[in-house]
Amino acid sequence: MLTDRLARLLPRSPALTGDTPVAGNPPVIYPIQDFFRNPERGFFRLSDDGTMLGFMEPISINGQAARMNVFVQALEVQLPTSILF
Repeated sequence: MLTDRLARLLPRSPALTGDTPVAGNPPVIYPIQDFFRNPERGFFRLSDDGTMLGFMEPISINGQAARMNVFVQALEVQLPTSILF
């Protein structure tokens, strides 16, 4: 059976076996904001010729909430250029 095969391949853990956590070691609770915040940089893409790097990064304009914006950076240059939309 599939569950028997998986049990042999995967290590025994409470998440897989349905056991409750050991007393004194409650599960870690993460703030909901951690799941929905913008990454510092993400969605990287390399140009076809390999000379430019594109990515998204949050930016705040005029004190408004930060929004993801497109940046392009030549690989020889240290600072990226923002493309504002």
